[in-house]
Amino acid sequence: MSRQKLLSEPDLIRIEKAHPDGLTSAQIIHIFQSRSLRLSEATFRKYVQLGLLPRSKRVGAKGKHRGSRGIYPCATVRRINSIKKLMASSYTIEEIQRSFNNFKAQIDAVEEGLEKLFSGFRSE
Repeated sequence: MSRQKLLSEPDLIRIEKAHPDGLTSAQIIHIFQSRSLRLSEATFRKYVQLGLLPRSKRVGAKGKHRGSRGIYPCATVRRINSIKKLMASSYTIEEIQRSFNNFKAQIDAVEEGLEKLFSGFRSE
C-alpha cells in the first residue's frame, strides 16, 4: 500500500467541511475505495466491533416511513486513515487495537476538541 494513496491533511479537512454532520458507512468506504485503498463493508464493521471506530448514530430521514440511517462522525475517516498508515508500517490489527484501547480516552478527547474547533471555523 503506497502512502501516496492515503488521505492527506488537506483531503481530510475538505471531507470534514463537506460533511459536517457526518457520513454513512457507504460514503466512508467509497472515499477509500476511490483512492484504490481496500476497505470493505465487512472490514468497516470489524473495525467498529473491535472498538477502533465509533458506533453510528441513527438519524431519521424526513418524511413519513422513511426510516433512519447510521451516521458516523467525520473523525471516522481520520481514524481509518490512521489505521491504514499503521498497517502500512507493518503493525498488526491486534497491535493497533491494543494501542487504541490504551489511548482511547485521549483519542476521544482530541477528536472532541477537533470537532469543536471545526465547528467554530464553520460558524465563523
